[in-house]
Amino acid sequence: MSANFGTVLVATGIQSLLLEKERPVLNEMDIKNIRKISKEEKLFDLLGNSVASTIEGNLHVKKALLLQLLGGAEKNLDNGTHLRGDINIMMVGDPSTAKS
Repeated sequence: MSANFGTVLVATGIQSLLLEKERPVLNEMDIKNIRKISKEEKLFDLLGNSVASTIEGNLHVKKALLLQLLGGAEKNLDNGTHLRGDINIMMVGDPSTAKS
């Protein structure tokens, strides 16, 4: 008797999300608005407040989530070290305080 189990995936349709991720569709109005917002003095606060806008306060947590969503830059150093671009966070708090 074997302890190995096979994995089966049953799908009715598959859609590649990679193309949408690499090539967002922006019209001229979108680009104009992005350029306008990019000149805001407190842009990081504005974007941080836009994350989970229905939750009041905790701006530092929202900013951490924003940075995680945007990601970082992957780097390969001259000495051969590889630095991942992924940003990890650990949220700690009492149960039932909207961490998930």
